[in-house]
Amino acid sequence: MSPVLQELLILQERDSKIQAAKKDLENIPLEAGKIKEKLNEKLKALNAAKDTYFDAQKAVKQVDLDRQTRKDTITKLKMRQGETKKNEEFQMLAHEIVRYSEQIDELETKELELMESVDLRKQERVEANDQLLAEKKFATEKGQELVELKKNSESVIKKMQSERDSLVQKVEVGARELYERLLASRGAGVVVLLKPEGQCTGCNMKLPPATIHRVTAGAELVQCSECSRILYNA
Repeated sequence: MSPVLQELLILQERDSKIQAAKKDLENIPLEAGKIKEKLNEKLKALNAAKDTYFDAQKAVKQVDLDRQTRKDTITKLKMRQGETKKNEEFQMLAHEIVRYSEQIDELETKELELMESVDLRKQERVEANDQLLAEKKFATEKGQELVELKKNSESVIKKMQSERDSLVQKVEVGARELYERLLASRGAGVVVLLKPEGQCTGCNMKLPPATIHRVTAGAELVQCSECSRILYNA
């Protein structure tokens, strides 16, 4: 392999690390946004569970209030029964007492059902709170990982860029300019291996025998006729 190709491969290795680190930096805000979104979802779920629980409690209290109101009404009706001397009015009051008693029975049944619902809603609230706490723990840990990733990625970029600046000056001008043009248009991975079958690793194009011979000879920089990447032989 020619010295120029060796220099380009070393340069490409640095560029690959720089681009990978930059990609990590670009993804950090996206990951942070996903974490925040999930956290908000768990918070909304908890608030919804709390509202449902409070509504269930409120319904129980309302039924209890209605039941007590009817009990008070029955007490008053019985007092009126004791005071009346008219049989017709007594019977009418008795009928009302029975009607309110039936309503109380219905309300008591309803209250039991609602109390079961309260217990269920309470459990849902507890579970939603547990899920929020777990998500907060995950968000904290993931946030710390992202902070470290940002720090490490910036360190890698700084180190690799410094090495690149030094390496690129050693590359012959024509080869450097060709490499930089390809890097700008295709990104890292512009110096690629010629497969044993005579194919370009970059685009899998089968190369003509003359091109394969030139690459194997290693006396010059040879580009793929399809994708323009620089080829080298292992």
